[in-house]
Amino acid sequence: MKSIYTITLFSLLAFSLVQCKTQKELKKTETNKTEEHDHSSHSHGDDHKHEHPYMSKPTEADTMTGNGFNVLYFSYFKITEVLSLDNKTRAADYAGSMYRAITNINSDDLSKKEKQAWQARGFLIKESAMKIANSADNIEEQRSQISQLSLNLLELMKTSKREKPVFLLHCDKSNNRKGGNWLSMKNSFDRSPFQNNTPEPCGFLIETIE
Repeated sequence: MKSIYTITLFSLLAFSLVQCKTQKELKKTETNKTEEHDHSSHSHGDDHKHEHPYMSKPTEADTMTGNGFNVLYFSYFKITEVLSLDNKTRAADYAGSMYRAITNINSDDLSKKEKQAWQARGFLIKESAMKIANSADNIEEQRSQISQLSLNLLELMKTSKREKPVFLLHCDKSNNRKGGNWLSMKNSFDRSPFQNNTPEPCGFLIETIE
């Protein structure tokens, strides 16, 4: 009789311990799931910032029609124009317009040459636009992106005939003396995106795109 009582007691004790352990594991799993899916307390840093480009103020570029590169070019020349006036906020706005135009480009509407250039340069152009758009408080970062953006857009411009020539210019004093390129509708250095109007404009012609 005593033996049966002892066995029953140990069985109940073992069951209670197993149940307690199971409840603790379930609680721990639920906590981990909650922490895994609750992103409100996470710090995403620059990567998160770059996924959501600054686009608080639409520009006239957002109302333009066409699935080609015309909106990209328009936005680009506006970016260089406002940077020449030290307007970093407006530069970010136009970069946001460029970013949206990029996402709306349909490669099926492009010629063979345009499609090849877009496949090679599209991602790089989008990345530069995103970085300029995300730097509404940092004009030096915006200007550092212009040079590479200009060269990538240049390759797109070469794929189709233009009504007016575009000039690739260079200033060796820009970007902390590293030098910088930009595209202009005029063969003139008076309006450089790397510097506001100065008595001594910096620049020289590299190439003309007809």
